[in-house]
Amino acid sequence: MKIRTKRALAAILALMMALSLAACGNQAQQAEADSGAAVESAQTAGDTVADTETENENSTKPPSQKKEVGVSELYNEEGEGASNDGFQYNYSFHVPQIEDDTTDAAAINQEIASSYGEIAKECLESVQNKEIPYCSNVEYESFRSGDILSLVLKYAYFYDGFEGYTAYSYDTAKGVQLTNADILKMQDMTEEDYLSVLRRAAAKDFDDAYHATWGEFEDINSGGYQELRSRTISERNLSLSLPLYLDDGVLHVIAPIGSIAGAEYMSRDLTLEFTEAVDHVETVQQGDYLTVKRQGNTVTLRVRQTPQLEALLGEYGLLNVDTALYDKDLIVNGLYGSYTQIVCGEIGEADEPFVFLLTEEGRVDYIDVLSCLQGGYFCGSGPLLGLTDIKDLTQSSADGLPDVCAVTKSGERVGLWDTVSYQRYTMGYGLLNCDWCGSQSVNGTETSYSLTLMDGNGDNFLLTSYDPDTDTIMNSSGNLTYLGMMEKGAVYAYWLWGEFSNGPGLTGVIALDQRSEFNGGDYESMLTITELGGTPFLGGQTGDTTTLSQSFG
Repeated sequence: MKIRTKRALAAILALMMALSLAACGNQAQQAEADSGAAVESAQTAGDTVADTETENENSTKPPSQKKEVGVSELYNEEGEGASNDGFQYNYSFHVPQIEDDTTDAAAINQEIASSYGEIAKECLESVQNKEIPYCSNVEYESFRSGDILSLVLKYAYFYDGFEGYTAYSYDTAKGVQLTNADILKMQDMTEEDYLSVLRRAAAKDFDDAYHATWGEFEDINSGGYQELRSRTISERNLSLSLPLYLDDGVLHVIAPIGSIAGAEYMSRDLTLEFTEAVDHVETVQQGDYLTVKRQGNTVTLRVRQTPQLEALLGEYGLLNVDTALYDKDLIVNGLYGSYTQIVCGEIGEADEPFVFLLTEEGRVDYIDVLSCLQGGYFCGSGPLLGLTDIKDLTQSSADGLPDVCAVTKSGERVGLWDTVSYQRYTMGYGLLNCDWCGSQSVNGTETSYSLTLMDGNGDNFLLTSYDPDTDTIMNSSGNLTYLGMMEKGAVYAYWLWGEFSNGPGLTGVIALDQRSEFNGGDYESMLTITELGGTPFLGGQTGDTTTLSQSFG
């Protein structure tokens, strides 16, 4: 390129010198001036040519690449080992490190080395000493989503198979570590939205795993299924602190899903989908008093105070329903399915209004309208057990009584009233065969309680309260009707009668969440009772939570 430019410049100069010698006087001077201008012009032209050619050459070069950050391994060991007594085993330890020279990358590497690296180090020493290592493997996967590098690490204990997970996210362009909150912000998502979608995904994963085969393990026992599913979707179990990562723009969470065998929970990789068909609206009606609407994943009820409803409420003794519930859209909590059909019906001997919802997977949820209305809180049931591969819901009757039937893919018709009647009066095993004791301060008065829960229809709980200010003991009884479950626990409507009471009783809705934890080497079982609506059961107002401890004898 430079050689061609110099030759062009020399030719122009030679030509101008010849013209200068042939002229004279002013012409020579003018020629000399012109020659100088020509030289300057030639130089400018040469520079322009050079710049243009340089630009052309540069345009053929590939654009600058994004910063590539790789992953190496601090430990890369696997093989077979044997203990001194001849027991043989396999082990595998792969511990990653981010290959970048930033402060945040160094901090991530240090954290990985001090946790997973330490596990690998200790267990490899056990292998060398012909001992059985407490951990059988450490492994990882790396994922890319634009500039985001994610590492998901896992370790598994040798004896019980317990698995632990950790996820790290690193912005390779900025050289900074990302928290789960940072990732949600990048996705333009609130924590509330995230937890809602996560809860739907966890409920679906649990139902996909156990709903169809539950009868093989529990003889269609609703209480056990409800208990385990409730723990799975609870706020204690699902939170923003779970391992979270991006893979090609898709959000994943490693979530603990309740297990019916072995470990209490199994970690599952859930893909979170945030789109819903909000443009599609479906409505159905029951009589002149109830309208059900589904828009996207949200189901709402609208109840109107009509003579038909008043007659129905009077038949059940529900004369004090909160009028604030009428003529407004009431969101139904605890519905985590994607629904393809909604059917309303007054079913059974007493013509009780129920809403049934068919899911994409062929499962059936229900809403117990009167029980929800009585307690002032609306919650869906979760899937009815014993019903799988349902393709349609139809109005029907059995022995002259109104009913709704579920039609299977094989054409079998199953009446829903009997199934609902069984499921709505069941409780989880962990709530039964003991007393729950504790105290609650309301308006400055510390009242002690003892609660006994039972399974089945009719009176299924006894409540004893002691007021130290008046030195009085009051015994009450009543029934709990299962409505469904949400993040606060299994949801029940209650009807409570005091001792020697002839009145209509007190009604409301509570959530029960039972957990057992190690405390000083012993299991300690606790029951939290959250007030959701109606007259408070133990607390002072809606939203209050009372904690009771398990007691035997």
